[in-house]
Amino acid sequence: MYDLNLSKTTVFPGGFERWQKLGYPVETGAKPAPEKLTFVRILKPHDVSIEDFKKLLDDPSVVILDVRNDTERATGSFKGSLHIPFEQTATRYKEIPTDKTIVIHCATGIRSSAAYETLKQKNKDLKLKVLNANVKFKDGVYTITE
Repeated sequence: MYDLNLSKTTVFPGGFERWQKLGYPVETGAKPAPEKLTFVRILKPHDVSIEDFKKLLDDPSVVILDVRNDTERATGSFKGSLHIPFEQTATRYKEIPTDKTIVIHCATGIRSSAAYETLKQKNKDLKLKVLNANVKFKDGVYTITE
């Protein structure tokens, strides 16, 4: 079992290819057999469960922060959600209300977890939570799965 902890991740400009061109270290190793790889989602204290998230959708004291890109957002969004693409969270954080609980979501939970870390550094007064789940929209209807 692997614990995918992305709380200390960052985006490297230019991606993996640039990393290699700059001569930075790369570790490799044998991949586990696919049938032996098990994913278990472990909620962190700042995470909300799927069930709790659905209850918060109509709570006026909560703002849903959508950090997906514009193309993803065009497929649908949660009613009244605030849209700040992940790449812009470090510069647009002042648009986020400090008097409400903010629940961050993306398509998989990866960018929302990274946005949580970025926003916590920018403003410690923000009341942040993360939906660490897969969110898909089709024809304006959403599905959320682990």
